[in-house]
Amino acid sequence: MNCISLCKSIRILYIPPYYENHFELTLDRLITRDKYVEYQVFTINKKFITIDFNFLLSMCRSLINDEHIQMLITDSYIGQLLIAKLCQEYSQIHNGGMNVFHTLQCINRYLITELFDIEECIPTLCIEIKEDWKRNFQIVETFLSNNNIDGFMKSLYSFDNQLCSFRFSNWKNHMEIINTYIERYKQQYMTSLLPFFRVYISRKQYPFIFKPNYLIQPFFDLVTYPHWRLIIASACIYEKEIIMWPLVDGYSGW
Repeated sequence: MNCISLCKSIRILYIPPYYENHFELTLDRLITRDKYVEYQVFTINKKFITIDFNFLLSMCRSLINDEHIQMLITDSYIGQLLIAKLCQEYSQIHNGGMNVFHTLQCINRYLITELFDIEECIPTLCIEIKEDWKRNFQIVETFLSNNNIDGFMKSLYSFDNQLCSFRFSNWKNHMEIINTYIERYKQQYMTSLLPFFRVYISRKQYPFIFKPNYLIQPFFDLVTYPHWRLIIASACIYEKEIIMWPLVDGYSGW
Protein backbone atom coordinates (compact mmCIF):
# COMPACT_ATOMS: atom_id res chain seq x y z
CA MET A 1 0.00 0.00 0.00
CA ASN A 2 1.57 3.30 -1.03
CA CYS A 3 1.65 6.59 0.87
CA ILE A 4 -1.00 8.23 -1.31
CA SER A 5 -3.61 5.65 -0.35
CA LEU A 6 -2.85 6.25 3.34
CA CYS A 7 -3.29 10.03 3.19
CA LYS A 8 -6.36 11.52 4.80
CA SER A 9 -7.73 14.77 3.42
CA ILE A 10 -9.15 17.40 5.79
CA ARG A 11 -11.17 20.09 4.01
CA ILE A 12 -11.21 23.49 5.76
CA LEU A 13 -13.37 26.50 4.96
CA TYR A 14 -11.81 29.89 5.72
CA ILE A 15 -14.76 31.97 6.93
CA PRO A 16 -15.07 35.63 5.90
CA PRO A 17 -14.76 38.54 6.59
CA TYR A 18 -11.21 38.17 5.24
CA TYR A 19 -8.83 40.47 7.09
CA GLU A 20 -5.91 38.02 6.94
CA ASN A 21 -4.49 39.40 10.18
CA HIS A 22 -3.45 36.11 11.72
CA PHE A 23 -4.49 33.48 9.21
CA GLU A 24 -1.23 31.50 9.22
CA LEU A 25 -1.11 31.46 13.03
CA THR A 26 -4.75 30.42 13.26
CA LEU A 27 -4.24 27.62 10.74
CA ASP A 28 -1.08 26.45 12.49
CA ARG A 29 -3.01 25.98 15.74
CA LEU A 30 -5.67 23.94 13.98
CA ILE A 31 -3.64 21.43 12.00
CA THR A 32 -1.50 18.51 13.15
CA ARG A 33 1.95 17.48 11.90
CA ASP A 34 0.79 14.06 10.78
CA LYS A 35 2.49 13.41 7.43
CA TYR A 36 -0.46 11.30 6.35
CA VAL A 37 -2.95 14.14 6.73
CA GLU A 38 -3.41 16.62 3.90
CA TYR A 39 -5.19 19.92 4.52
CA GLN A 40 -7.12 21.77 1.84
CA VAL A 41 -8.28 25.33 2.54
CA PHE A 42 -11.31 26.65 0.66
CA THR A 43 -12.33 30.30 0.46
CA ILE A 44 -15.24 32.27 -0.91
CA ASN A 45 -14.48 34.36 -3.96
CA LYS A 46 -13.80 37.86 -2.64
CA LYS A 47 -15.84 39.51 -5.38
CA PHE A 48 -18.95 37.90 -3.85
CA ILE A 49 -18.15 38.85 -0.27
CA THR A 50 -20.56 41.28 1.31
CA ILE A 51 -21.11 42.87 4.71
CA ASP A 52 -24.51 41.14 4.85
CA PHE A 53 -23.82 38.31 7.30
CA ASN A 54 -26.95 36.38 6.35
CA PHE A 55 -25.75 36.28 2.74
CA LEU A 56 -22.28 35.20 3.89
CA LEU A 57 -23.87 32.35 5.85
CA SER A 58 -25.77 31.27 2.75
CA MET A 59 -22.56 31.20 0.69
CA CYS A 60 -20.74 29.26 3.42
CA ARG A 61 -23.52 26.68 3.56
CA SER A 62 -23.30 26.12 -0.18
CA LEU A 63 -19.55 25.57 -0.01
CA ILE A 64 -19.83 23.26 3.02
CA ASN A 65 -22.33 21.11 1.15
CA ASP A 66 -20.59 21.16 -2.24
CA GLU A 67 -17.03 20.59 -0.98
CA HIS A 68 -17.83 18.35 2.03
CA ILE A 69 -16.12 20.75 4.45
CA GLN A 70 -14.95 19.22 7.75
CA MET A 71 -13.43 22.19 9.59
CA LEU A 72 -14.01 25.93 9.81
CA ILE A 73 -11.45 28.65 10.48
CA THR A 74 -11.48 32.43 10.81
CA ASP A 75 -9.09 35.17 11.90
CA SER A 76 -11.78 37.78 12.53
CA TYR A 77 -13.95 38.48 15.57
CA ILE A 78 -17.19 38.61 13.61
CA GLY A 79 -16.23 35.43 11.77
CA GLN A 80 -16.42 33.62 15.13
CA LEU A 81 -20.14 34.37 15.23
CA LEU A 82 -20.63 32.83 11.78
CA ILE A 83 -18.63 29.75 12.78
CA ALA A 84 -20.76 29.29 15.91
CA LYS A 85 -23.93 29.33 13.81
CA LEU A 86 -22.58 26.94 11.17
CA CYS A 87 -21.27 24.47 13.76
CA GLN A 88 -24.78 24.19 15.16
CA GLU A 89 -26.08 23.26 11.72
CA TYR A 90 -23.45 20.78 10.51
CA SER A 91 -22.54 17.74 12.58
CA GLN A 92 -19.56 16.90 10.33
CA ILE A 93 -17.66 20.01 11.46
CA HIS A 94 -14.87 18.65 13.69
CA ASN A 95 -13.78 21.82 15.44
CA GLY A 96 -17.09 23.08 16.81
CA GLY A 97 -16.68 25.69 19.54
CA MET A 98 -19.06 27.85 21.54
CA ASN A 99 -22.72 28.22 20.69
CA VAL A 100 -24.08 31.42 19.17
CA PHE A 101 -25.19 32.95 22.46
CA HIS A 102 -21.88 32.37 24.27
CA THR A 103 -20.01 33.74 21.26
CA LEU A 104 -22.22 36.81 21.24
CA GLN A 105 -21.50 37.37 24.93
CA CYS A 106 -17.78 37.34 24.21
CA ILE A 107 -17.70 39.61 21.15
CA ASN A 108 -20.16 42.14 22.55
CA ARG A 109 -18.09 44.39 24.78
CA TYR A 110 -20.99 45.19 27.08
CA LEU A 111 -22.43 41.69 27.44
CA ILE A 112 -19.02 40.38 28.46
CA THR A 113 -19.07 42.62 31.54
CA GLU A 114 -22.05 40.58 32.76
CA LEU A 115 -19.78 37.52 32.95
CA PHE A 116 -17.60 39.17 35.60
CA ASP A 117 -18.20 40.62 39.04
CA ILE A 118 -18.69 44.37 38.80
CA GLU A 119 -15.50 44.98 40.79
CA GLU A 120 -13.52 43.21 38.06
CA CYS A 121 -14.66 45.60 35.34
CA ILE A 122 -13.78 49.10 34.27
CA PRO A 123 -16.81 51.39 34.76
CA THR A 124 -18.70 51.20 31.48
CA LEU A 125 -21.44 53.41 30.10
CA CYS A 126 -23.63 52.04 27.29
CA ILE A 127 -25.17 54.82 25.19
CA GLU A 128 -28.09 54.28 22.82
CA ILE A 129 -27.44 56.19 19.59
CA LYS A 130 -31.11 56.92 18.97
CA GLU A 131 -31.55 58.73 22.29
CA ASP A 132 -31.56 62.52 22.50
CA TRP A 133 -28.07 63.86 21.79
CA LYS A 134 -28.15 66.53 24.52
CA ARG A 135 -29.24 63.99 27.11
CA ASN A 136 -26.44 61.63 26.09
CA PHE A 137 -23.94 64.49 26.27
CA GLN A 138 -24.96 65.26 29.87
CA ILE A 139 -24.75 61.59 30.86
CA VAL A 140 -21.22 61.25 29.43
CA GLU A 141 -20.03 64.51 31.00
CA THR A 142 -21.29 63.42 34.43
CA PHE A 143 -19.83 59.92 34.03
CA LEU A 144 -16.33 61.18 33.15
CA SER A 145 -16.40 63.95 35.75
CA ASN A 146 -17.13 61.39 38.43
CA ASN A 147 -14.16 59.30 37.28
CA ASN A 148 -11.93 62.39 36.80
CA ILE A 149 -10.12 61.00 33.76
CA ASP A 150 -10.04 61.09 29.94
CA GLY A 151 -12.74 59.20 28.08
CA PHE A 152 -12.54 56.27 25.69
CA MET A 153 -15.26 55.74 23.09
CA LYS A 154 -15.80 52.27 21.61
CA SER A 155 -18.04 50.28 19.36
CA LEU A 156 -19.89 47.41 21.05
CA TYR A 157 -18.24 45.09 18.55
CA SER A 158 -14.75 44.77 17.16
CA PHE A 159 -14.73 44.99 13.37
CA ASP A 160 -11.11 43.84 13.24
CA ASN A 161 -9.27 45.95 10.67
CA GLN A 162 -11.65 48.90 11.03
CA LEU A 163 -10.79 51.60 13.55
CA CYS A 164 -13.45 51.42 16.25
CA SER A 165 -12.17 53.27 19.33
CA PHE A 166 -11.27 56.86 20.14
CA ARG A 167 -9.67 58.57 23.15
CA PHE A 168 -10.78 62.09 24.02
CA SER A 169 -9.98 64.55 26.80
CA ASN A 170 -13.02 66.78 26.34
CA TRP A 171 -16.28 65.64 24.75
CA LYS A 172 -17.30 69.13 23.64
CA ASN A 173 -13.96 69.84 21.89
CA HIS A 174 -14.10 66.63 19.85
CA MET A 175 -17.70 66.69 18.69
CA GLU A 176 -16.96 66.46 14.96
CA ILE A 177 -14.83 63.32 15.16
CA ILE A 178 -17.11 61.82 17.84
CA ASN A 179 -20.10 62.25 15.53
CA THR A 180 -18.09 60.56 12.76
CA TYR A 181 -17.46 57.55 14.99
CA ILE A 182 -21.10 57.39 16.08
CA GLU A 183 -22.22 57.32 12.45
CA ARG A 184 -19.65 54.60 11.70
CA TYR A 185 -20.89 52.47 14.60
CA LYS A 186 -24.47 52.90 13.43
CA GLN A 187 -23.70 51.90 9.83
CA GLN A 188 -21.66 48.87 10.90
CA TYR A 189 -24.49 47.73 13.11
CA MET A 190 -27.39 48.37 10.73
CA THR A 191 -25.78 46.81 7.65
CA SER A 192 -23.91 43.85 9.17
CA LEU A 193 -25.23 42.78 12.56
CA LEU A 194 -28.90 43.75 12.85
CA PRO A 195 -30.07 41.53 9.93
CA PHE A 196 -28.23 38.58 11.52
CA PHE A 197 -29.69 39.29 14.98
CA ARG A 198 -33.22 39.49 13.61
CA VAL A 199 -32.96 35.94 12.26
CA TYR A 200 -30.89 34.13 14.91
CA ILE A 201 -31.08 36.01 18.24
CA SER A 202 -34.05 36.17 20.58
CA ARG A 203 -35.26 39.74 21.06
CA LYS A 204 -36.71 38.73 24.44
CA GLN A 205 -33.39 37.35 25.66
CA TYR A 206 -31.18 40.26 24.51
CA PRO A 207 -33.47 43.23 23.78
CA PHE A 208 -30.75 45.88 24.02
CA ILE A 209 -28.65 44.45 21.15
CA PHE A 210 -31.46 45.28 18.73
CA LYS A 211 -30.56 48.96 19.06
CA PRO A 212 -27.36 50.68 17.90
CA ASN A 213 -25.20 51.57 20.90
CA TYR A 214 -21.66 52.59 21.76
CA LEU A 215 -19.58 52.51 24.94
CA ILE A 216 -17.87 55.17 27.02
CA GLN A 217 -15.19 54.20 29.55
CA PRO A 218 -12.56 56.03 31.55
CA PHE A 219 -9.26 55.83 29.66
CA PHE A 220 -6.69 53.60 31.35
CA ASP A 221 -3.44 52.48 29.75
CA LEU A 222 -1.28 49.56 30.83
CA VAL A 223 1.53 51.84 32.01
CA THR A 224 -0.34 54.10 34.41
CA TYR A 225 -2.91 51.44 35.22
CA PRO A 226 -0.97 48.15 35.37
CA HIS A 227 -3.61 46.08 37.15
CA TRP A 228 -4.58 44.32 33.95
CA ARG A 229 -6.98 41.96 35.70
CA LEU A 230 -9.34 44.91 36.05
CA ILE A 231 -9.31 45.52 32.31
CA ILE A 232 -11.87 43.54 30.37
CA ALA A 233 -10.11 41.48 27.74
CA SER A 234 -11.62 39.34 25.03
CA ALA A 235 -12.56 35.87 26.17
CA CYS A 236 -14.31 32.65 25.31
CA ILE A 237 -16.41 30.27 27.35
CA TYR A 238 -15.33 26.64 27.62
CA GLU A 239 -17.16 24.19 29.87
CA LYS A 240 -18.75 27.12 31.73
CA GLU A 241 -15.34 28.68 32.44
CA ILE A 242 -14.21 32.07 31.09
CA ILE A 243 -10.94 31.65 29.18
CA MET A 244 -9.18 34.95 28.58
CA TRP A 245 -7.73 35.72 25.16
CA PRO A 246 -4.67 37.99 24.85
CA LEU A 247 -5.30 41.68 25.45
CA VAL A 248 -6.22 43.46 22.24
CA ASP A 249 -7.23 46.91 21.00
CA GLY A 250 -4.08 48.67 22.17
CA TYR A 251 -4.19 50.72 25.33
CA SER A 252 -7.61 49.76 26.56
CA GLY A 253 -7.11 46.02 26.70
CA TRP A 254 -10.13 44.98 24.63
